Amino acid sequence: MSVAFVAVTSAALIAACGSSSRPVSTTTGSSPQGVAYSDCMRSHGVPNFPDLNPNGSVDLPASINPEAPAFQSASQACASLRPGASSPPPISLTQQKSFLANAKCMRKHGVPNFPDPAFAPGGMGIGYNVAPGSLAYEAQGILRASRECQNVGTPLPLGELTQSAP
Repeated sequence: MSVAFVAVTSAALIAACGSSSRPVSTTTGSSPQGVAYSDCMRSHGVPNFPDLNPNGSVDLPASINPEAPAFQSASQACASLRPGASSPPPISLTQQKSFLANAKCMRKHGVPNFPDPAFAPGGMGIGYNVAPGSLAYEAQGILRASRECQNVGTPLPLGELTQSAP
């Protein structure tokens, strides 16, 4: 079982890293920068860090704890290689509260197990710490609740939560 930490385009998922000796592959669907970032995370103490998905998100295996000191250290060391690293500013506390308000609304409107979003250190990313597709069985309820909650706080993309698990 893996943990999906879905990146939002308005914020970087996690910080990125140094150089890599692994050749850049065009068959993975990842950008050269995404491959370099994943390589960096592996070379800085997170040996099982997966390659980024084509959409820039990453499916972390359950064996990787994003709160672990080694992960945090690798994230900082690899910040310059993270795709989109030079783009958006950190997610402010006000913005974080807005995302949390939307999650609370989702629970209130029929999805009692809807997770709060998880925020990367320093507000540098946002996602859900859940298995990909883990809420697929609640997809219809999630879609209904998302319509009810579209004007409450800031909603996150729901595709990774509701698609069938691979």
